[in-house]
Amino acid sequence: MLLPESMSRIVIVGARSRMEEAIEALYRLERAHLIDYSSDDEGFSIGAPLPNGSKASERLLKIRAMLNELSIPLRRVSADTPVPSREVRRLIDGGGVEQLDEELFAVLDERNRAIQAIADLEGTISELRPMATLPLTLDLYRGYDSLRPFVGVARQSPVDALSSLEEKELFLADDGHFLALFVRKEDEEEAQKLLSKVGFTEVKIPEGEGSPGDIIDSMEKELLTKQEELETLEKELDNLKEKHTFFIASTEEELAIEVAKAETPLRVATSEYSFVMDAWVPTADLQMSVGMLEQALQGRVSIDVAETRGRLEADEEKADPRFKIPPTKGKNNKLGEKFEYLVSLMSVPRYQETDPAFLMSLFLPMFFGIMLGDIGYALLFMWLGFYGMKNWRSDESRAVASLMFFGGIWGAIFGFFMYGEFLGMHIYADPAVHAPLVDGMAAHWGELLGLNTAFMDGLSLGVSKMHDVTFLLKLGVYIGIAHLFIGLVFGTINVKMQKGTKAAVQEKFSWVLSLLGLTGVSWGLTSVMFYNTPIEGMFLNILAVSAVLLIVGMGLNWPIAGINALLDVPGIVGNILSYTRLAAIAMSKAGMALAFNYMSITMLIVGVGGIGGILGGVFVYLIGHALVWVLALISCGLHGLRLQYVEFMSKFFLGGGDPYQPLQAKRRFTKAIETEV
Repeated sequence: MLLPESMSRIVIVGARSRMEEAIEALYRLERAHLIDYSSDDEGFSIGAPLPNGSKASERLLKIRAMLNELSIPLRRVSADTPVPSREVRRLIDGGGVEQLDEELFAVLDERNRAIQAIADLEGTISELRPMATLPLTLDLYRGYDSLRPFVGVARQSPVDALSSLEEKELFLADDGHFLALFVRKEDEEEAQKLLSKVGFTEVKIPEGEGSPGDIIDSMEKELLTKQEELETLEKELDNLKEKHTFFIASTEEELAIEVAKAETPLRVATSEYSFVMDAWVPTADLQMSVGMLEQALQGRVSIDVAETRGRLEADEEKADPRFKIPPTKGKNNKLGEKFEYLVSLMSVPRYQETDPAFLMSLFLPMFFGIMLGDIGYALLFMWLGFYGMKNWRSDESRAVASLMFFGGIWGAIFGFFMYGEFLGMHIYADPAVHAPLVDGMAAHWGELLGLNTAFMDGLSLGVSKMHDVTFLLKLGVYIGIAHLFIGLVFGTINVKMQKGTKAAVQEKFSWVLSLLGLTGVSWGLTSVMFYNTPIEGMFLNILAVSAVLLIVGMGLNWPIAGINALLDVPGIVGNILSYTRLAAIAMSKAGMALAFNYMSITMLIVGVGGIGGILGGVFVYLIGHALVWVLALISCGLHGLRLQYVEFMSKFFLGGGDPYQPLQAKRRFTKAIETEV
């Protein structure tokens, strides 16, 4: 389960005329990861697309243009009742794409013309509106031989600035800024200088004749007509969208599959008369895959098993460059599969190493729960996470939903059995530890609501995030030691599998010993420094064994790491101390929740400010805990991921694998029928 699927390579050889049949058989198999042909072997070259590819690509472009114009997000289109692909194929072959394209774009063209006409009318009306306040018709603004008209807007009043012009005719709008100035041609330059002083901006004079006010009235009537026409066209487009959305979605899917099949020869080696395909298939499915291909192709092509790839790096190094890296197919259970995307954010696991997805599915939600540790918040995380896993479609959102759901489960477990906490307050409290929340008021739900919570005394440890800080910090350190130990053990397993026992001992097992030795030495030193423990008896033996383990670990690592075998030891301490963030995040969230509880409960129960204070208390309580919940998602999620990526996975995970991508027709809106040809 922790290693990717073992892979075997098959070779398919046949006459070039049979290549399309072979491609169709591989797509139906849905297990073959095709290896791209990139060599330049004598007599072979990359194949050409299948003949149907050009027409399918043209139709696919039209369909995607429709999706864009109608703003149809495929992820939101319901796929509850997929239709047989042969029905979609019949509509496509019958010219359904072309007919819909003609119908749709005829309406779109009319809509675009209406939009352009409305924009032109609104622009012209905007230009004419200031002119309507002047006693001039449009024909009076143009057609002069000896006069130069200036029409526009001035930031300041132009009257004083233009007083030096003796021969002029100035028309000024009521706002004192829009103007029409007529001067002699010979005074044009001087008028421009004077107008620039008042911030004059000239406007374009619209074409036409007559009163601007009359023209505006006429255009506004035309504008209303165009807007009604546009509204009718929008409704027509909505009807087309509602009527044809599923056809467009299913056609896009079918054509995308057809284009992908038609372009597959671009990944295949072909000669004048033959073709050669290489593909990886999971070893567990090898016999079944070969059998299905032979049955589908009925002996018309040759199918051979070339190799079953082992995990040694030496096998990879001696392989042909095209076949060096088998693809990585995760072999996780349903829980591990939900965390594969989070692993891929860092890198795809290599074929020769442990897939961290299952380990992450165990530790990431657990760390999330330790930092959260509150039943109230956890229940909301569980509900939203469950909803997201059922309804959210993108990989990112589903990964977040999985973390919320399983992290919420762990948060509820720790919140009940360890902290005994609900929405920032303990369900019960030890009077010797927990001070009253407000003068005369209890700091736990039991007394606050008058509930008998004695049953919690035997179930929950009652750890306080605000008071038991030392315990939580120590817990984080111990968790860190255990987590790093597991990571180094898997690192040892990986190197042994890849390079052999000697390399595994030197590269990774040496650090297992160093970690154990450093843990024991550090424990001994802190015991002496802080608790004055005498160095004798069993304590001395543990300290001596730990020192030996540390020295042996560094000695084993020295031949391959040199001085770094010593210099990297403090890095282990840094890794371990990083896990104290589990306590830090838990305490910070608890502190915020306590602050909001103090403020809101003071206003609600003490009644500060009367009814206004009560309403304010409810508001503070709801908004405050909503803020804490959001910050809990961000901080618990990010810091939990950091501990996986930086501290844990770095001990055994290199990544850089090639993701397993078998040839297959991914369908949501259509379904293939076994009898289809």
